Amino acid sequence: VTVQLEQKDGDISILELNVPLPEAEELK
Repeated sequence: VTVQLEQKDGDISILELNVPLPEAEELK
């Protein structure tokens, strides 16, 4: 899923790195 987000927006991928895994799952 992270790869798909990176394709949509590079900024989102950076946010995921800064945010804990549970938070990233909620963003989906």
